[in-house]
Amino acid sequence: MASRLIFTTYNMFGFNQGYPLLRSICNSADIIMLQEHWLPPFDLHVLVNVSANFTAFASSAMSQAIKSDILKGRPYGGVAFLIRNNIMGKVKCICKSERYIILRLENLILVNIYMPCKSASNYANQFAEILACILNCVTDFSGRDIIMGGDFNCEFRSSEHSTWPLLCEFMRECDLSCTDIR
Repeated sequence: MASRLIFTTYNMFGFNQGYPLLRSICNSADIIMLQEHWLPPFDLHVLVNVSANFTAFASSAMSQAIKSDILKGRPYGGVAFLIRNNIMGKVKCICKSERYIILRLENLILVNIYMPCKSASNYANQFAEILACILNCVTDFSGRDIIMGGDFNCEFRSSEHSTWPLLCEFMRECDLSCTDIR
C-alpha cells in the first residue's frame, strides 16, 4: 500500500449538484467517501463514469421505495466509495447497505456512513441499529485499524444530543477516536 493515502468525505446533496466538486476531488484524493448521491439503483453506474481513474462501490437508499411504489418527492440518501484504481487490487467489499459501506484495504477497515436525520421517526433506534450492524461486521476484523467517515447527522461531543452516548460507546468498542475538527 502507498505510504500516504488521501481520504475525502463528501456529502453531495444530490449527484447532479455535487458532480462538479466531485470531479475536482478526484484530482487529489485516493479514497472518496460519498453520501447523499440520491441515485436510484438503476443509475449507480454514473459513479463509475465520474473518473477513469476510480472504481465505485455504491448503494442506493431508494431501492425499497422504487420497488414498492412510484417515487414521490425528491430523491434521497445513498452512499458510495470511489477508490483510485492503483489500489483497487488491495480492496475487498465487506458489507453494503443503504446506510453504510464497509471495505477492507489490506489492514485497514474503511466505513462510510450516512445516518438518518434527527427528524426521522425512531431516530435514536435507527441510529443504534446501524451502529450495531457495523459493529457486527467490523468485529470479525479485530486488530485492524478502522477509518470511519461520512455524515453522522449528529452533534459531536454534545451531551444534549440523544445519539452522542451511543456513538461514544461504539467508538469505545471499536477503539476509535473522534477527529471532527469543525
